Amino acid sequence: MKRTPIILWAGLVLLAVVLGGLFFFRAERSASDTGANSAKTETISNSQAIPATVNAPAASPKLVVQYASPPPHIEPVRIDPTPVPVQAVVTRGDKPYSPKFNAGRSERLAIELNRTVPIQLSWPEDTTHSDVFVQAVHGGRIDGQSNNKRFSLAESKTISFTFTPDSGPGTYEIVLRRGTTEEALSFWVPTGNPTDPPAR
Repeated sequence: MKRTPIILWAGLVLLAVVLGGLFFFRAERSASDTGANSAKTETISNSQAIPATVNAPAASPKLVVQYASPPPHIEPVRIDPTPVPVQAVVTRGDKPYSPKFNAGRSERLAIELNRTVPIQLSWPEDTTHSDVFVQAVHGGRIDGQSNNKRFSLAESKTISFTFTPDSGPGTYEIVLRRGTTEEALSFWVPTGNPTDPPAR
């Protein structure tokens, strides 16, 4: 009869141990599941808190223009120097006279038909060293020959020639071309008519 309580107590202890082990196992499993869920939640939270890195677009390289050939070189516009006016001396009957010029044309000078007139022209301030082309455009002869002649403008900047009007009374003109500059000497052989234009 005394052995029955002992067995009973042993059974109760065994039951208590089994129940305690079962409780401990469930508690440990629950704690493990809670930790896993917490780690998962934290991972999700972190993934939401930290946005994915977006690569910024790369800066475009600076455009450099390369010429297939060197750029053209443009010479500056050169303005021709102001034309230097002619200085003339016309000798009539051994009397030299320097006519006045207006816009490159001399005043009208009276001369005699078939009478040779010595003429001296100079451009003392000239720097172009251009030749001078002399031409009688309304008749007459230069240096007793044809109606034109070319002269080299030497260091003296002076040329001399003779002019002979031989085409009758009326207007005569000697054109002086020096480079792109053109001037003229005007002459008049009187007709004896009162209507003749004035001439010096």
